[in-house]
Amino acid sequence: PSKFVIFDLPPTLLVDDVLVAAEYLDSLLLVATEGETKKEELKRAVGLLEPHNLLGVVLNRSGESGNGGYYDYYYGED
Repeated sequence: PSKFVIFDLPPTLLVDDVLVAAEYLDSLLLVATEGETKKEELKRAVGLLEPHNLLGVVLNRSGESGNGGYYDYYYGED
């Protein structure tokens, strides 16, 4: 598809809205907040969403500072 529509839905484990909406959506991304989302809650949410074409998990509010994932390589460097 050439266009995307993103829906910001409530937390998966608090209400059933996400599971209802998932029936009508092509795919889902789950957002986890560093320092707030508990590991067991994340596993449970992933388990609920996997049957609905869960594309992956986005880590939000990460405090980790780094080099942007370039692993000490730079654009244009041979």
